[in-house]
Amino acid sequence: VNIIGINEQISTIIFLGPVADLAFSSKVTLKANRDDYVHALLCFFSCEFSKTKGRLRFSTGPADEQTHWKHTIFYLKVLAQYRIFDRFY
Repeated sequence: VNIIGINEQISTIIFLGPVADLAFSSKVTLKANRDDYVHALLCFFSCEFSKTKGRLRFSTGPADEQTHWKHTIFYLKVLAQYRIFDRFY
């Protein structure tokens, strides 16, 4: 279980290996950092290639420079209210 804060991330490092090793899943627990309502989850990825001559990085994050890749919004069917430190799975 990973607990993700607003400024934290899950990192996966992939070098060489069989394609079957790329299939994975992870349970995630989100912790509310304030009293508020949740109606959607924003998902995006950042990618960095460290084995190249120069730094090659791009991201679909809302705070990063825009690319042709897009972030994804998952709208929840039910508006949820959370209080600070509540966890949702």
